[in-house]
Amino acid sequence: MNSPNDLPPLPPPPEQRQRPALPPAPNPPTEAWGRPDPPEAFGVAHHARPKKAPPEDEEKSDQQNDTQSEDADDQEKETPKKPLYKRPAFLITAAIILLAAIIVGIAFYIHHRHWQSTDDAQTDGHYVEISSKVSGRVEKVLITDNQDVVAGQKLIELDPRDYQAQRAQSEAALGVAQAEAARANAELARYQHVASTGPNAVSPQDLDEVVAAARKANAQVVQAQADLNAADLNLSYTTIVAPFSGRIARKQIEPGAYVTPGQTMCSLVDPHVWVTANFKETQLTYMHPGDQVLITIDAYPGLKLHGHVDSLQPGSGAVFSLLPAENATGNFVKVVQRVPVKIVFDDYDPTRQPFLGVGLSVTPKVRIR
Repeated sequence: MNSPNDLPPLPPPPEQRQRPALPPAPNPPTEAWGRPDPPEAFGVAHHARPKKAPPEDEEKSDQQNDTQSEDADDQEKETPKKPLYKRPAFLITAAIILLAAIIVGIAFYIHHRHWQSTDDAQTDGHYVEISSKVSGRVEKVLITDNQDVVAGQKLIELDPRDYQAQRAQSEAALGVAQAEAARANAELARYQHVASTGPNAVSPQDLDEVVAAARKANAQVVQAQADLNAADLNLSYTTIVAPFSGRIARKQIEPGAYVTPGQTMCSLVDPHVWVTANFKETQLTYMHPGDQVLITIDAYPGLKLHGHVDSLQPGSGAVFSLLPAENATGNFVKVVQRVPVKIVFDDYDPTRQPFLGVGLSVTPKVRIR
């Protein structure tokens, strides 16, 4: 049996064991990684695959690449950029904008110097409210809404029977008055003939009574004739006609309705209109009657009309308002006043061009120089 001294020694524990020294790593190839070394260096064929770089060399290469990229970033940061106002594109754009602003300003100055315009303007004209002068029931309505009519055309007819009866009575009363006047005049002629035969043939008192009776009879004839004329007028008023040529507006009557004197049944608008433009008082310095005007109608953008200044109202619009301003009391705030200016069309023909009613918005441009 072997003694303990004859047993081989036990190996040291794993933590005390020494790792064998590794052979030194071969030098990296002179060429960049990823490219094969020349075949002559290793004595292999040309188609041999390149060696893979060791991990330590790959780490070094990555560090070098990171260093180079950081240096490039630092160089870019250190390179100063030009301010925006020194860049050529900005300077060219600013010059173009400045030139356009100068051109627009010059054009606006020239236009403002020679022209004055306002959008506070509208068409104006004559229009009347058609009403009845007598009372009665409507028998016929011969018009429709927005219808063109001519002067003297029948519009509405009232029931004429009551007025026909009145005319007949007046005519009969005239006949009676004429007969009485004829008798009185004949009596007067007889008395005058008798009185001419001698101074005491007829008493002066009787002669005066006959003369008075004849005069009264003649006056009654005149009155009866006037009543007949009034009856004829009332009968004619049952037929309502257009006072002038124009277009019907606001028809408010239908057959069978009862109307009273003065009741509005419709309106009639004259086609010959003009423009009432309310210019500021500061725009009237060089404006005079006769100045040429270019007129555009908002309702018809493609319609360009010409006219001229007819007259300027002798006072601002506030003076002739229902409640004129009283500046003598309280605090005063200066407000630019507006003065109505009448502008007459020169080339507007309602028979060939669109009908222009009253109250349409227009924009007049007055050439003052």
